Amino acid sequence: MFVQSGAGDGASNCDEQYKALGAEILPDAASVFAEAQLIIKVKEPQPSEVAMLRPDHILFTCLHLAAN
Repeated sequence: MFVQSGAGDGASNCDEQYKALGAEILPDAASVFAEAQLIIKVKEPQPSEVAMLRPDHILFTCLHLAAN
């Protein structure tokens, strides 16, 4: 399991808590997209993240389409 550094900050979950559960902390989204096959996001992927998606990725996310 890979987690982007700081991903849990908004939920008061620090990197050390993820490490204790066996996650490898990676420095940025690009590193996570490069290493992981399953990408889990709370919100829809941003354009910069869509550009990092590969054909073998599985994206699990909620789509917030109200703005569209």
